[in-house]
Amino acid sequence: MGRIQNTMLDIFTAGSFYKYSQQTGGQNFPFTIAVQPQNINFIKIGTNAPDLTTPSGTSAASYQFLMKYKQSLGTAQLVDTYMHFLGCRPRTTNITVSPQEKVSVTMEWVAREIQISTAVNGGMTTPTIPTLASITGPVIVDSDAGALPLTINALPYPTDGFTLNVDTGLIAKPYNGSGKIDASFPGTFKITGNINPPLGSQGITLLTLATSSQTGVTAKYVFKTGTMVANLTGFVLGDVERNFPGNADSFLELPSTFECSGCTLATS
Repeated sequence: MGRIQNTMLDIFTAGSFYKYSQQTGGQNFPFTIAVQPQNINFIKIGTNAPDLTTPSGTSAASYQFLMKYKQSLGTAQLVDTYMHFLGCRPRTTNITVSPQEKVSVTMEWVAREIQISTAVNGGMTTPTIPTLASITGPVIVDSDAGALPLTINALPYPTDGFTLNVDTGLIAKPYNGSGKIDASFPGTFKITGNINPPLGSQGITLLTLATSSQTGVTAKYVFKTGTMVANLTGFVLGDVERNFPGNADSFLELPSTFECSGCTLATS
């Protein structure tokens, strides 16, 4: 006879009693950071290929984050609390921009360990913790890119939205005894995205490209000239919707997915 009680599984057999804990021996700590960027310094960590020779600024390095917040600890006052995320590497980065909108970036990270402290400055000597007032300057918006932000095989295109997804293929490997991730490193990058250009003279070329036997070409998307540009290599189109509306209430467009073999986020 078997029964489940709380988080333990008790199993009875003739003359014997076995108890199996359902708790895990260790944990990975995924967390998400969403930003409207002013530059590429942070987000390129999750998009550019890892540099094993000079890992700083790429996914080959390990990162730490410090978050300060107010928390009630059973008293009538809020206490300064500090959360440390240690041994972090990026797993996925999603960059998207729509007409008349800000550029939005969502990054998923995985930490090896999380520590919480209420000590002064979180136990650190002189941490630099930004405030809202210290964040100045404009964020990047769609109009910073100009009217033809997308280029595929040297031809410029308008597009109703652009999405870029980079998955680092993060490998998080635990070993017996530690209860933590003992090794983490980027694996095979997977780069995908979506575009939605109108069917014009360039759109005909794009449709021809989609219906032919494709070889990878170069492409780029300018989020802001001189500040944020995604340079793509091995670009091929995936699913291309070829809908022909019967009513005169919309434009003929080519919503398309794409895949790439390489991505570099740079200033040009």
